[in-house]
Amino acid sequence: MNKIIRFSASVTLVSIIYNCLFPAGVLISLANSTRISRPEIKLLPVEGPITLYGQALVQTNDPDTPVVTNYHWVIITAYSSTVDQTDASPFITASGTNVRDGIVACNFLKFGTRVRFPQLYGNKIFVVEDRMALKNSHKMDIWFASRQEAKQFGIKTTKVEVLKT
Repeated sequence: MNKIIRFSASVTLVSIIYNCLFPAGVLISLANSTRISRPEIKLLPVEGPITLYGQALVQTNDPDTPVVTNYHWVIITAYSSTVDQTDASPFITASGTNVRDGIVACNFLKFGTRVRFPQLYGNKIFVVEDRMALKNSHKMDIWFASRQEAKQFGIKTTKVEVLKT
């Protein structure tokens, strides 16, 4: 029985030393001392998602490229920081941030949701940080620095892309 324990301990020690000298993923052939490793996988440019070993991959040139998760056709209006268009604190959004270029007011998306209006602004990303009066819950409102710019924008119906956050 004692011999079995010694043998088992020896095998365990040899395994530990072997795994330290030859980490997982790389095998060394003792016969010809050549390294054997997993084949290198090269991704070729393709359109749309692909799968690799059962895992879905999205290949882009820029890892920060926004991914569209949903889209809506919405009536878009504009507002500026005036008390008659907002509330008593016209330069503070409903989420508590200061108004700035790229802010959107919307009741049907969470604060922090990133959106694009591709037909109006291309790839420019806007962030939902403000809310609208309940009667306008079906619309979105883009913030402008001046009342004149907001009036000039007018009312539009456009596609809104909701981006993955």
